[in-house]
Amino acid sequence: MQEQCNAGTKQHKTKLFKLKTMQRTKTTFQLPKLQLKGVKFTVQGTTPLLVDNPSGTKVPSTKISGAKPLTDSQKEEMFQNSIYFLPDLETQGIPVSWLKNSFRDGKSGVYSPKMLSKRMVMGGLKIKDTEAELIAFDYSGPEIFYNTVQKAAGGGIIHKVRAMYPEWSIDIECLFDEEILDVQGVLSVFQTVGIKYGIGSWRTGGFYGQFRILTEN
Repeated sequence: MQEQCNAGTKQHKTKLFKLKTMQRTKTTFQLPKLQLKGVKFTVQGTTPLLVDNPSGTKVPSTKISGAKPLTDSQKEEMFQNSIYFLPDLETQGIPVSWLKNSFRDGKSGVYSPKMLSKRMVMGGLKIKDTEAELIAFDYSGPEIFYNTVQKAAGGGIIHKVRAMYPEWSIDIECLFDEEILDVQGVLSVFQTVGIKYGIGSWRTGGFYGQFRILTEN
């Protein structure tokens, strides 16, 4: 009787062991590969580009009063700190986010919101070969752009100094998900954004950072 009991216990343990082993077995799924297509084009500025780097640290900051006119050294300091520098601290660039955000905001003229959400754009569009989220570009200058802005509430004066690039262009290779975007659509969105909105800082008295798209064909 005892032997039958022991045999039954062993058989029960064997079944439990097999059950646990089956539960631990992982099922392998063949995941579809993301198909990325590339398109190369040039963003050529048609109006001067203004840049404003809120975290610029190339020149140590000094306290600048909003009431007094800026000295030449203060203007130079603010000018240097408005420039975006790549990690080598010599090569100048612009944020990749400017391009991606402009595409996201201007896509509605080509793609409907139901067809392409903002999240799909940010995940399905990549700018190739960018360093530290900045992309290098060709330019003339930069020159110091200086103006004063009147505060609406307090009536005080804010001094603004920015780096301005009279002529500029960016060679870009975009990678995108073919399931949600296409070459003609990508180029059309950027062309529309360049004409209507542009990129970079905006200032009263004119439109800055407008551009057109040039392709090899």
